[in-house]
Amino acid sequence: MASLNLAADPSIAPRAVWPQHSAPLGGRTRRPAPSEVVVALQKRLLGLARDAGFAGGLYMHLGHVVRERQGGRADAAPARFVSSEPLDVVRLDEEAATADPVARQAAAHHRPFVWTTADAPEFTEAERQFQRRLRARGVCGGVAAPVQDYAAGPAYVSLYGLHRDCAGPWAGERAAELAFAAAAFHHEAKTALPSYSAGGEGVVLTAREIDCLRQAALGRTVAETAAAFGITPRTAEFHLKNAADKLGAPNKLRAVTLAMSHGLIEA
Repeated sequence: MASLNLAADPSIAPRAVWPQHSAPLGGRTRRPAPSEVVVALQKRLLGLARDAGFAGGLYMHLGHVVRERQGGRADAAPARFVSSEPLDVVRLDEEAATADPVARQAAAHHRPFVWTTADAPEFTEAERQFQRRLRARGVCGGVAAPVQDYAAGPAYVSLYGLHRDCAGPWAGERAAELAFAAAAFHHEAKTALPSYSAGGEGVVLTAREIDCLRQAALGRTVAETAAAFGITPRTAEFHLKNAADKLGAPNKLRAVTLAMSHGLIEA
């Protein structure tokens, strides 16, 4: 069995200037990444899957999202999503993937685990439909490698196959190798892809609001933040409150968490 290729792909460039239009999905909007970046990530994900003996794969960055299910579906789109989309197996899109039962397990796991397309009593109807969709394409199951990114929220890489015996080693003796490969892919995707932003029109923070959130993320007090930028504590509080309101956050701590998960500030 081949070793996994962990070398960085130079064609997956960090996000720079993004198109200004947005496409709605699951109540959120996304500034689409340049197509060449998406294609490079898709090829890299497919290569990772094929190197490991699988037919294809998907990557989902859940972010800091409360995944309450309404009608059997997660209440929001993932922060980032990539599908290898091999046409000979199954086409997985973002809308369908919000019902992937693996996502719920990946958010709470730290080691790669095996999954199958068999139904389970705890599955919602949307999750059962997702599993039926995979079975209709001949997918038997696969292995998921969670990535617990505490700053930006959990993510996972899920590799799927047509044979029941392909997943075992990757959740056993080769689990560490797969976990490292998943973490490397998450880092590249998080660097290259813009995340979904909360709200129908997207979140637009001013430079000063971002500055104040960054200071809060470093544990600085309002007084320290104000001193750093030569403004009054009241003005610093004003910027933090505006940022929290735009992000739909009830407090400063939640605003920092959401800003990180949306890629507006870095840890």
